Amino acid sequence: MPTSSRACDSASPYGVPSQSRLRRASSPRGGARFGFDLTLLAPPLGELAAKLTERVYDVRFRRPAEVGRRGRRPLHSKSVGAADSIIFNFQFFIFNSYFSLSIFHFIRYTILRYQIITGGSLSMKLIPYAYRYPYMPVEARAAVLPERNVCSIEPADETSDYLYSGNGTHRIDISGLPFADELVVTEEHLYEPQWAKTPEVPDLRPYIADIRKAVIEGRPEDGDKLLDKAQIEAGHDKYMNFDRDILYPMGSLRLHKAYWLTFKRPEEDVRDYIRWVDLLSGRVVTHWENDRGVFENEYIAACDGNLVASRFTAPEGGLDMDIDLRLPGGLNFFGRIQLDKSKYTLEKTPELFRLCFGYNPEYGKKGYVAVIRFVPKGGTVEVTDMGVKVRGADSLVVLSKAVRIEENFEFGCDLPIAEEFMKLSPDFDAYVKSNFDTLGRKMQLSRIRLGRESDYYLSGEELLRLCHNERELYPALMDKLYDMGRFYQIIDTGDIPPMWGQHNINTNLQVCAGNNTGLFDEMDVYFKYYETKFDDFRVNAQRLFGARGLLASVHCDYNSGLFYHFSRTYPHYCWTGCLGWIYNEFWGYYLVTGDLDFLRERVVPALKEMALFFEDYACDRDSRGKVIFYPSFSPEDPTPNPGYETVTCKSINPSRINAVMDIAICREILENLITACNTLGIEQDMIPHWEKQLADLPDYVLDSEGGLKEWAWEEIEENFNHRHVSHHYDLWPGRAVTPESEPEVAEAIRISNRKRGQQDDSAHGIIHRAFSAIRLKDIEELEQNMTQLIDHGFVRRNFSTAHFPYRGQFPDLQGAMPALLLEMCVFSMPGVIEFLPAMPEEFPKGELEGIWLYTWAKLHRMAWNEQGVTAAITSNRDQELTFRIRRNVKSLTINGKAHPMTGDHVLYTAKAGEEMQIEIQY
Repeated sequence: MPTSSRACDSASPYGVPSQSRLRRASSPRGGARFGFDLTLLAPPLGELAAKLTERVYDVRFRRPAEVGRRGRRPLHSKSVGAADSIIFNFQFFIFNSYFSLSIFHFIRYTILRYQIITGGSLSMKLIPYAYRYPYMPVEARAAVLPERNVCSIEPADETSDYLYSGNGTHRIDISGLPFADELVVTEEHLYEPQWAKTPEVPDLRPYIADIRKAVIEGRPEDGDKLLDKAQIEAGHDKYMNFDRDILYPMGSLRLHKAYWLTFKRPEEDVRDYIRWVDLLSGRVVTHWENDRGVFENEYIAACDGNLVASRFTAPEGGLDMDIDLRLPGGLNFFGRIQLDKSKYTLEKTPELFRLCFGYNPEYGKKGYVAVIRFVPKGGTVEVTDMGVKVRGADSLVVLSKAVRIEENFEFGCDLPIAEEFMKLSPDFDAYVKSNFDTLGRKMQLSRIRLGRESDYYLSGEELLRLCHNERELYPALMDKLYDMGRFYQIIDTGDIPPMWGQHNINTNLQVCAGNNTGLFDEMDVYFKYYETKFDDFRVNAQRLFGARGLLASVHCDYNSGLFYHFSRTYPHYCWTGCLGWIYNEFWGYYLVTGDLDFLRERVVPALKEMALFFEDYACDRDSRGKVIFYPSFSPEDPTPNPGYETVTCKSINPSRINAVMDIAICREILENLITACNTLGIEQDMIPHWEKQLADLPDYVLDSEGGLKEWAWEEIEENFNHRHVSHHYDLWPGRAVTPESEPEVAEAIRISNRKRGQQDDSAHGIIHRAFSAIRLKDIEELEQNMTQLIDHGFVRRNFSTAHFPYRGQFPDLQGAMPALLLEMCVFSMPGVIEFLPAMPEEFPKGELEGIWLYTWAKLHRMAWNEQGVTAAITSNRDQELTFRIRRNVKSLTINGKAHPMTGDHVLYTAKAGEEMQIEIQY
């Protein structure tokens, strides 16, 4: 008789036999015989099996003496006693293989079901995860790690887990592999040309009246045909396949890498491995040790000199390294040939590599230059086919940079760049110090402390493990993500602001903490990015709608704001609120600084032109006398993804009527314009006109449960299963709706927020719902969304974030995290400061420093615990302030003087420059 295997099958992840463990043998009766493990079996099943079998098996059964959770009854009623272990012997004859597999699966299913119901335990082995290298223990890390760090205890397996840093112009990503560390360098201007001239904006003026008629009469598909016709007339058929039912817009310009450098060392023993980023200098380090000593690979994108510096150290005379250079090309992420018809020259010496890379000449004389310099201490450097090899050095510094040539590129243009580059110092430590003076100063402007100081040396892997095992919103991880969100905005802002995605929420989220946390230089870059494109925005308004004023493209290029990125499936051309949402941040800057010159010179003129656009665009009226926004798009609803399977409404056409987001944005534009002009004492003759325009805006519509609908047009069916909640704009990022100012609208948004589906698992929709929950003080809904974001694959082990769980890297959540966390701590709007408006129980105590409030005031510091709150705030103007806290308060003092509460708030008259010391006791 063949013996059965007693060990749990290691090939099965569930602790039950996998089919690979079935052992087939010939049967004396012409059938097939199988042997397999049974690790759990109830007595009734054993009796059944005994009747069917003629072979002997040992079956080990264990279960707890008590009934499982919630009083669930076991499959059999007899108690098995305290021994909790019974061995059954039975014989099992299998007549044929098909019957055997049926019995096998029946037994496996019953085993698993029994375990779930009774709490019975399987005798199984768990193989712990094996890290690639022995990593540095936590208690040893304080000696090497800076306090404000992000660290990892394992190299990256994919580029999304590379540690990153930058100086605005250059971004660097580092793998952290000790013996093949990869450095990826990106320069912010390196967008691959796709045309010699930006595609024309289609002229919709001959068709827009008929498109509107088709939409209002319920024939949007007829309007789509006219849109196709206009795009084809503009030459867009060169870039789009108009035969497709699901028509994707032509792609915008895409950034490409400048070069890759791989630093290869001879493999040897490793212990105390760790990699980290110093968030105050941007220095990235790969560190390990062995019996020979300490080894480090260090990288920094230096602000001084605008270059990338790398330093490699080993025990004296022990640095042997091969450096390989790789250039861009081949297929990109989307399967398209990248940099087709480009050419380059590469001049290599042991001291310097000079790269001249010319783009496709059909698109103009454009290209870029890269220079790479090798500075060893001791040893030798020789050129190889792939790069260079270094032997016997004590250390090595590698300096590099990339420069975009936008006009008049020609081969040989690298020479003057290389000549200047050779004059730069190779002093790595000096670059670190210089970065600390710039990056460090900005990082130190704001901080949150929710976690324990001892946890600041935990790695991303360890903190995520704690989230999954101990506390879903682990405090120290929140601190790291707050820092990383601000770090990202600083290091990714040069001449161009963070521009990952579109301006309908992606790029908006990436900068939404900038004003509150003092990143005013970075926000100014964001502002100028759009201000320099106003001429293109005027062309958009005129050609698409025959309108005056400004209409921004949903996806601007670095050098153009012309509107070509749309189609009948994604009709972004009729998302008219783009620039208004962007100017929410302009207005936010005014609210936190009180800068009247900025308001007069950079806000009011733009708001006037946006109001003018809406006057021309929303010119028709409904039966109630309200203006109509049409054709109108609430991007991107409904979305194919990939074939409209997730859409819950009957009509899948996205060209609709009265998107609530655009109505809300138009209202915000007009209200801010009126407020600004009254503040400045200008344009008084226009205020009645804008007030009339404001009064004519459509009313909102509720669904059957009282939730706010996405479309302010009663005949349009709601698509509840959509990822975004753009129709909550008045609540966030706007400030028109609060539970106090508009309680009925706030309640309608609360219902909408709670019932909205997700459609897919993209981060930005969850983030938007989380912001809505914070503004509504809906902590239950906030915790649900935050837990999903933190624990379910949107946070990577390098503290970067993803758009989809466990897939790639995308900074929607990266930029939003500081704003989410600070808004849990303090809410502000003109005249109102609220403490702890939506603080989850996971954070019973904490500290917040450096928050510029949306009421012309700065929060220097704030601390809270179970006993109360303290805060120090300075107002930069005379103003009446409402301090609110929704707790049972025993006392509230300002500068030592008690102020009685009126309900949940205190009124206080603040003087310009006055620092208010606030103490609240529960």
